[in-house]
Amino acid sequence: MNKQIAPLVAGLVMATANLAHAEDAKIKSMSYSTTVVPGYDVINVYSSDGSQWDTLAGPSIRFMAHMELDTKWPGYIKEIGIFNGWCVDAGCFQRPAIYASGMSSRDINLLWELEIDMDEIPISSENGFATTPLGDEIVEECNNHLALNGATDLYVFNRNVWTSFSANTGKHIGTLPPAEVLLDEYGEYNFAGGDETRQDSFMVQVRCNPFIPDFDDEVPNEDFYIEEVELFLSTFSNEVTHPDPDTECRKGRILVRVTTNQAGPVAMHLWKTLPEWGSEYIETWSSHVGSGNYEAEVVRWVSVNETSLLQSMVEVENGYFDIQAGWEDLILECITDTPDLTIGGGPEDRPGREPPGDLRGG
Repeated sequence: MNKQIAPLVAGLVMATANLAHAEDAKIKSMSYSTTVVPGYDVINVYSSDGSQWDTLAGPSIRFMAHMELDTKWPGYIKEIGIFNGWCVDAGCFQRPAIYASGMSSRDINLLWELEIDMDEIPISSENGFATTPLGDEIVEECNNHLALNGATDLYVFNRNVWTSFSANTGKHIGTLPPAEVLLDEYGEYNFAGGDETRQDSFMVQVRCNPFIPDFDDEVPNEDFYIEEVELFLSTFSNEVTHPDPDTECRKGRILVRVTTNQAGPVAMHLWKTLPEWGSEYIETWSSHVGSGNYEAEVVRWVSVNETSLLQSMVEVENGYFDIQAGWEDLILECITDTPDLTIGGGPEDRPGREPPGDLRGG
């Protein structure tokens, strides 16, 4: 199955005229390395009935594959393939092909972006065993962390994903023959593994997501996206601290609201200048809030010991391009020898943006 998205670098070399041999080429050097594409590095696992996790779904994962192969004269490369999982040479026959193609080159130096769909990570069932162990191992790890009432709590872990680069080589003196086109009954290139193979892995995050009653409607797919990101800074008269008996300081509330087109995971970096400058990485979930709307909200409170300026901004991950909101600023005031400001309650009247719904999310 050809899953090439964007060939970035292709170095192909030459030769000269006319005599073929059936033996494999000798190899000067061969290497293969992979790196995950940021924003496409999450595997989501769901439960169809709430008792245990059993389904992989959602956007595909993407990775960069760097392939180099240098043959000794008169060697050349007939075809190449990248396979799901760890395999060696003809043993790749049982593995799903992420990419396969005929070649006609002495040497190659390729950098491609490739993807693995979730339906290409099979899970064993009563209908048969999976051809690769990855899906079974992911589901097993999720189910090792079930809550007492089933798949109801979010569990997150990191996992290596292995792929294998295999090449079919030969020897030919003279001008190389044209690349063969070997298609199966579905019109896909039929390459079952070659005589030289290298392997590498990249790291993804696995999210075992809490059970959703409307499973079929709520599982995010490739159309999941961020619609809007909002950031609000507020103070409230009944949210204060007392750094000493005579001093009262307003606490600052940071509210991030992310609107999505459907339920699904949301990841963000929240930046703030108080109590010290820095960022926090936050993972949360966008859920249905009524009237066909899906939102995730994150609230953080900031306390100070003296009158200070709070500044904040947020970056929400959305594939290749993060969506930002901010910078917003808010003065957190400290008053000494004044009456207690907690009497009365309610939001402080101050210029600037206020979140709708008063204390919603707070």
